Amino acid sequence: DSTPPSFSDFEYQAASVSSGSSNSQQSSSNSQSQFIKREHGNIRINGESLNLHAHAVLKSDGSVVAWGDGNTGGNIPNSIDFSQGGGVKEIFESGHAFATLQNDGSVLTWGNSGQGGNSSSVQHLLTDVKRIFSTSKAFAALKNDGSVVAWGTGNSGGNIPQNLTNKLDSGVVDIAVTQDAFAAVKDDGSVVTWGDSTRGGDSSSVANQLNSGVSKVYGNDSGFAALKNDGSVVTWTNAPWYSAALNAVRPYLNSDISEVYASRGDFAAIKNDGSIISWGNGASSSGLVIKDLQTLGSPVKEIVSAHGAFTALTENGKTFSWAGSWGQSLGGNGPSLTDVKDIFSNAGSFAALKNDGSVVTWGRSDYGGNSSSVSAELSSGVKHIYAASESFLALKDDGSIVVWGANTQGYDNQLKNKIESAGVKDVFANNRV
Repeated sequence: DSTPPSFSDFEYQAASVSSGSSNSQQSSSNSQSQFIKREHGNIRINGESLNLHAHAVLKSDGSVVAWGDGNTGGNIPNSIDFSQGGGVKEIFESGHAFATLQNDGSVLTWGNSGQGGNSSSVQHLLTDVKRIFSTSKAFAALKNDGSVVAWGTGNSGGNIPQNLTNKLDSGVVDIAVTQDAFAAVKDDGSVVTWGDSTRGGDSSSVANQLNSGVSKVYGNDSGFAALKNDGSVVTWTNAPWYSAALNAVRPYLNSDISEVYASRGDFAAIKNDGSIISWGNGASSSGLVIKDLQTLGSPVKEIVSAHGAFTALTENGKTFSWAGSWGQSLGGNGPSLTDVKDIFSNAGSFAALKNDGSVVTWGRSDYGGNSSSVSAELSSGVKHIYAASESFLALKDDGSIVVWGANTQGYDNQLKNKIESAGVKDVFANNRV
């Protein structure tokens, strides 16, 4: 493994918010945390990318630094010249490889050669690329002309089937992903899927419902959900562990859906009246959760999730949490709170910011669900909360910060004092810290 650089040795590109949320699902390694609410969306520093075993950063001088497992992108081959094509615009990742989108629309790749790190077979097609999407072992490039180019492991969507090539040679406006499948949304409202059938790559069972009228597709690890212009939702996967949930929820998805949220293994939807529906392997023992307005007391304005649990925030500041049996310890058994201003989550816990500036936490204790060690500091004056994968940071009105949870190595009172004395303007988190 290569050694991480000292971050005093270089500066990131100008920091900015990259708002990929569960709605866009731009990459599978991000999908582990895309649904985590950080700053009303997924946040990372522009130029930073990390897959399951390696990390890559775009420096302010246009060069790229990588470290971690050399076989999955931690070592950059000497043959790659990041200055070509006008330099690097953005870095994307699959689970085991990296791809850079160059300023001229070309693409460079490295990492595991069979899982997206080698794009030589399609290199001649990788021109005028607009954006790159990925599953765990494959990439798909959306070009400015609306066509799609894919490479990587075939069963992860790296090979577009011959019978679909003509459907993907124009008109594509967006791509959603699961762990091992892609779903392309076209400008005529139709959807084209490919990849692992147990992860949503086979949509033949609902093909007649995906021919038109789709406005957005959402993906979690196992399957897809398509929100249509008429307010209905079409959801599919051939995963055997999902069949009961799909059968249970479909009668409730025919109309009046306004928003859809995806967690790692589940979906949740807000209806026009503010009631909610949730389905998936971890939503409950039956795979289905329904909460009407009488139960909620007020319309739901937002849903936030950890890996195995959801929390809804109503317009009158109340919270409701739920999960299947395995998600209870990840926040599904959360308290019913009132007077809540906002909810945040990481991979296994939740933090509620109340209107009086205090914070309440629950979920996996070592991921920040237990904040007893900093409870006095969180009792008042908190302005905002930021989340990494396994920890939280609270920014207070007086400019001080409070950190708790796992993976906070390197954070101590000396660093805290240094940060606070410099003044905190904004906070950025990645999938690890």
